Amino acid sequence: MKKLILALMCLLFTTGIGWAKVIYLKTDGSDINSGTSWADAFATIQKAIDSASDDDQIWVMEGTYSLTAQIYINNTVVHLFGGFPDDIADPRWGDRNWGINETIVDGQNGVRCVFIDDNVPDRITIDGFIIRNGNASDNGGGVYGYFSGATIANCTFYSNSAENGGGIYTFQSSFTITNCTFIDNTAAYGGAVTINDGGGIISDCDFLGNTADDWGGAVDLGEAGVQVINCLFEANNAESGGAISNSPLGWISISQCSFLNNTATRGGAIFNQDTWPVINRCQFFDNTAQNGGAIYNSGYGGADTEPVITNCIFSNNYASEEGGGMYNDTDVLPEILSCTFYGNLADQVGGAISNHDCNPIVTNSILWGNSASSADEIYNLNDTTIPVVIYCDVEGGYVGAGNIDSDPLFINTDSDDFHLQSSSLCINTGTSAGAPVDDFDGDLRPQGLGYDIGADEFVFIKDRGGGGGN
Repeated sequence: MKKLILALMCLLFTTGIGWAKVIYLKTDGSDINSGTSWADAFATIQKAIDSASDDDQIWVMEGTYSLTAQIYINNTVVHLFGGFPDDIADPRWGDRNWGINETIVDGQNGVRCVFIDDNVPDRITIDGFIIRNGNASDNGGGVYGYFSGATIANCTFYSNSAENGGGIYTFQSSFTITNCTFIDNTAAYGGAVTINDGGGIISDCDFLGNTADDWGGAVDLGEAGVQVINCLFEANNAESGGAISNSPLGWISISQCSFLNNTATRGGAIFNQDTWPVINRCQFFDNTAQNGGAIYNSGYGGADTEPVITNCIFSNNYASEEGGGMYNDTDVLPEILSCTFYGNLADQVGGAISNHDCNPIVTNSILWGNSASSADEIYNLNDTTIPVVIYCDVEGGYVGAGNIDSDPLFINTDSDDFHLQSSSLCINTGTSAGAPVDDFDGDLRPQGLGYDIGADEFVFIKDRGGGGGN
């Protein structure tokens, strides 16, 4: 019986039965057609939307759909799917491949591509499109969501521009953005994406070469509650937050993300102000800034900035002034747990971390092999800057309970392998107080008699020769 039900569900989805109906669209169709089959397909996306009822699917054949006016979605819930091949007379759902059958929505640098208005319930779908060359003087060159909600999946946003959110802008909306790629989008705030006073999920996305004049080279968040999961941020640029800016009064969870070669004046990868981000299991490599090569935490906005940064690796980040790995400004209270800082560089002070009039808490972390003109590992501006550093491995030593000064014995720093060798003194010498339940790889903590110091929890694997390794 279960197999029969599953088969019927599959049949309903693939034939379009069970949804209201399927509307067909192709470049050589005609808007005087009925849109009820490929042979009688519409030619424009707007015509298909205007002909739709709630929960209709719109199947779009590969090709380029050039716009002279934005696509407007209002009142009707529609589900747009690109990627249907043009070399089959009657393609079905199983023939769809958005990677091969490129379905392009082109704003021709003159108009925004898609506007989703506030009368639409939160279940619009845009799936399998290349959205390019959209341009808006205000918000969202590619897509603008206003008091609305949508799932945007399997899309590429290329060379879109706006004042806010070059690729996507949302206001008081809830968007899920998954398996998308953002390339060379530009804005003043949020080169690729701006989420303002709303929420959502960004997962499994790549942000490559996006630029913002001010904040958030890739993503800018304001008063937003957002989860960012398993994303790549590479070669993005902004004045503050080369990859992500988070301010004000927002909450963001960033997990299992990679930040590579991003640049900014403040916070090569991330800039936080008046917010409470949770950053877990991320890697920050080769990011560059004037202050805060990887992360800049600012308290100047008047509210609390209290990031919790756990199981992260900071390596080869660079600051031309202070804080090769991280810069903590006035009145911020970051909590740094089970992190590894290695090979970061600041031209002035604080190769790993620079602190100004603030009191961060650093626990179970490795700070080793970082360099600066002064204070290779941790720089504290004055007597009122008193970080709590406990159960850490700090090169050159640092006063605090449980701290050690011993080569952590990473497997191979040249290949960015920061797992511990079996003879490392970081194994079993951390504290259980506040320790995370897992490590950078997702391995459970503790594995031995105690918790390990650093982003890696050593896992003993017995080999055929009777030895062990991580």
